[in-house]
Amino acid sequence: MKNKIIVLLLSVFSVATFGFAASVDVDPPLMKISFDKSFTSLEVEDNIAVVLTNETGNEISLAGDKEYVKRVRATVKRGRLYLWLAGSEKGERVTVYVPAALLRQVVINGDSYVSTASTLNNAGMLVVVNGACKLFIKSRGRIDISGTSEYEFRGA
Repeated sequence: MKNKIIVLLLSVFSVATFGFAASVDVDPPLMKISFDKSFTSLEVEDNIAVVLTNETGNEISLAGDKEYVKRVRATVKRGRLYLWLAGSEKGERVTVYVPAALLRQVVINGDSYVSTASTLNNAGMLVVVNGACKLFIKSRGRIDISGTSEYEFRGA
């Protein structure tokens, strides 16, 4: 009986402690940026994590550490969305959600992380790699990778 009470107390203590730790910064700051122009290409700099969504539109969402979210810069020029981080630090504490249903090209400079929220329904995409990035892209269309001969494919 004593062992059951101790196990129960430890369980309650660990749940309470874990629950408290998990509640810290659970809802990261969220910001949206809308553009007047549409884009079919994306270029990423500065170790920013990008999640491609199955949506259309000209609005991106940012989540993560508030100080890093404020430093994300984005602009659309000639149909290309450019993402980078102001300042000299890397952006591993920010995630940018980009609508990718109409994307035809993604250029990754540096060691950014690009993934998909779900399997994309696009016809195809060219991914140009200019650095030591990580890609986890699922698509019903064809994905072509260029810019490097050093990459590894892993099954889903």
